[in-house]
Amino acid sequence: MLLVEGIKQGGGVPLVSGDNIADARALKAAKVGIAMGTACLAAKENSDLVILNNEFKSIYDSIMWGRTIYENVRKFIQFQLTMNISLLVTVFIAACSIGNPPFSVIQLLWMNLVMDIFAAGAICTEPFV
Repeated sequence: MLLVEGIKQGGGVPLVSGDNIADARALKAAKVGIAMGTACLAAKENSDLVILNNEFKSIYDSIMWGRTIYENVRKFIQFQLTMNISLLVTVFIAACSIGNPPFSVIQLLWMNLVMDIFAAGAICTEPFV
């Protein structure tokens, strides 16, 4: 617990892993608390993440999976905003200049579906961070 408070005061982000009742307060106070494998119930309740085995490599793997998911969601939202804003501008300019919208509602839904499929396919082929 003393180390966690020292890291917080120094401006760091503490990550604590523990498996018994003595670690419960430190798990709760840390920014990220990880209970390992056969941890007691108090440690599991006070942690943010429960890893099912007792290997430290699993902590690294879970951090990498979390970062990869975060990056993929960020990229997907960026792609969707870019595509939807460009489609909105195209429809708005065409509707103002022609007088009626260039696409029907069904056509817009199909375009959005196709954009989602391509974005999901591109993100699925991204390498692991």
